[in-house]
Amino acid sequence: MQHLVPLNSETLNSLLSIRPRESKFGENIKILSPHLLIYDQIRDLDVDYVLFGIEEDIGVRANFGKPGTARAWESTLKVLLNVQNNQFLPSEKVLILGKLTFPELDEKLQKWNDNPKKQIKKARKFTAKIDKEVTALVHTIVNSGKIPIAIGGGHNNSYGMIKGTALALKKKINCINMDAHSDFRPEEGRHSGNGFSYAYGEGFLKRYFIFGLHENYTSDVILKSLKKFKNVD
Repeated sequence: MQHLVPLNSETLNSLLSIRPRESKFGENIKILSPHLLIYDQIRDLDVDYVLFGIEEDIGVRANFGKPGTARAWESTLKVLLNVQNNQFLPSEKVLILGKLTFPELDEKLQKWNDNPKKQIKKARKFTAKIDKEVTALVHTIVNSGKIPIAIGGGHNNSYGMIKGTALALKKKINCINMDAHSDFRPEEGRHSGNGFSYAYGEGFLKRYFIFGLHENYTSDVILKSLKKFKNVD
């Protein structure tokens, strides 16, 4: 897990806004110890959920989209850590793992700014590399009996989440995508618009339901193709 940057106590404390007679979410969650193996800790810690960020927007750019999703984790984390901890929030059952980050891929992609066609091709190749990291991490979490929650990155990461879970459970899984887009575009190289179609085509996704699909953002070609697939609604 060379791209995983664990959340440490120094970063955690720098983001917390502690107030007298109050308890914040970030004061009660668990983080990893730097002295123990990551897999062993995920497996052995008494938590139900493992939360992590994915700092990338390469998958979005590979789909001709605008960058920005790489900042979602940082923006979310500070707010989340300072939510009030009370009877409605089981924070002690949450491990905040850290983040997956890919600065070297982003740097390489910048070199192709003057050649958009080549940049798209490279971005799709890099997205496939990100897939492997997300898949491996999610597989580790699910195999440890925990529930993974990812924040940030493009919807391309749905593929790694589905694949990692299916491999750990040794069976196809069902998914609900709450989105205006189907993310079921053709398998034309990996990007944020075809995470579910790749997962379905490779046998990791069993039933797929799209909640909130927006007519204005879905081409007629996609609408017709969705009807051809079994267990896709």
